[in-house]
Amino acid sequence: MEGVGRVSLREAARLGVSRVAFAPLLRDQGNEKLGTGEVETAVVRGMLVAYDTEKRLQKERLAKEFMLDEWNVEAGPKYFDETVSGVKKAIEQADKAIKERGTVPYSMAK
Repeated sequence: MEGVGRVSLREAARLGVSRVAFAPLLRDQGNEKLGTGEVETAVVRGMLVAYDTEKRLQKERLAKEFMLDEWNVEAGPKYFDETVSGVKKAIEQADKAIKERGTVPYSMAK
């Protein structure tokens, strides 16, 4: 599911879309194998790390300009609290992952 978040962000960048609405669960299809919070944590974490990569690539002039203004996570009332908790956890995890990977420019990395 983290890959889903990365690919979704990259597609938004490729298309130049600044506002995204996303509902990665399949609850309306009866799929309950993956927890709502776990899915949101993975998807949002993947999206945030990918967005940081896009911004770094832009700074190095290795990617075209792109600004994400909104990333809306859709969830029904029954799953709202678990979704919010998952998004908060994703923000913390993505922040940590971004800080840990350093700041060496991609064009200079070996």
